[in-house]
Amino acid sequence: MKIPFCSLPVWKNLYDAALAFRDIEPWEWMSDSDVFGVQNPEDGEIGYCCVLGELGEVLGLVVYLGTEGLEQHRNIQSGKLHAGSPEFIYRQHCLTAWLGDRNELDKTDLKVVKQLGLKFHGSNAWPQFRTFQPGYYPWHLTESEARYLTLCLEQTQDVALCLEKDPDWLSAPNKNHYLVRVPVDEPSQSGKVHENSAAAQPAVSNSSMGQQLLLKPFDEPHGWQWKNEWLKPAPLTRAKVLPCSIDEVRLQRIKNTTQAQHGIWEVDAFYTPNPVDGDNRPFSRTRTCVPITSRGFFSTPSWLNHRCGNRNFAKLFLRASKPTSSFQTLCGCGKKNYANCLNLWRPGFASKYD
Repeated sequence: MKIPFCSLPVWKNLYDAALAFRDIEPWEWMSDSDVFGVQNPEDGEIGYCCVLGELGEVLGLVVYLGTEGLEQHRNIQSGKLHAGSPEFIYRQHCLTAWLGDRNELDKTDLKVVKQLGLKFHGSNAWPQFRTFQPGYYPWHLTESEARYLTLCLEQTQDVALCLEKDPDWLSAPNKNHYLVRVPVDEPSQSGKVHENSAAAQPAVSNSSMGQQLLLKPFDEPHGWQWKNEWLKPAPLTRAKVLPCSIDEVRLQRIKNTTQAQHGIWEVDAFYTPNPVDGDNRPFSRTRTCVPITSRGFFSTPSWLNHRCGNRNFAKLFLRASKPTSSFQTLCGCGKKNYANCLNLWRPGFASKYD
């Protein structure tokens, strides 16, 4: 699978920022409900930063990208999306900087560490960086993502130290507003990140901010000045559901030839854990299945592409209306093991049919 290119100077800046973040241990006084934004100087998008580690289980920083990413964080906080659910990892839209053990890194991570001449010892000492996109497998950062994550780690240090002095520093003056660190198009002389007053500023949407602050790329060592603004997230744009064309002739044929059957149909689609190589990064295909629980029938499971699943689902549903064989036959097992076999298709799946 293709690994994005990222130059060593960019990697060095990122690792330096991650180690500085680790050294101040912001999770000692911050929780995952302390959320603030950092605007990306390259494209104007706002990422919402969340420090993890309050419970001592996972240490690191998550940057939820845009309003879509922020919505996922809200769902996690409200309990709508559970960390243990199979779909949790495939719905995230964020960048992460974890502090873990050596055995959690892959060959690409270890190669970068070796090239930089870095050495880490002990648990929760090895940085790991990943990008998450809905429907895709967690993957290595692009150079642009690495630059932005570096800025987020640096800004998190400033925000964390202010929050340590004043626990109410992130208390919003208005409902549904977040403190956002906004870069000013005036690189500082010293190359250091400055922190300005946290005074409230007029609310501005993400879209207009993005148009006003499309700054030049990081072609040289960054050193933006930063200001604080209390901003309301841009409205969440829901993905459009494309209309599906129905084969009316086939539908009528099914009505005419299929005998009436009694049973409960339970249609489900879920991401599979094994990634598939894509154009730029591996993605996770969606598996569909239609069990008829009272009769023990199980339609032939089908794959849905993550990009056009909605358009193909109607065709798959019509095909499932005529079960090809029993689930026991497909799996070569007896009826007593029916629930156990369903469990192979999805964790927790069998509990629905016991």
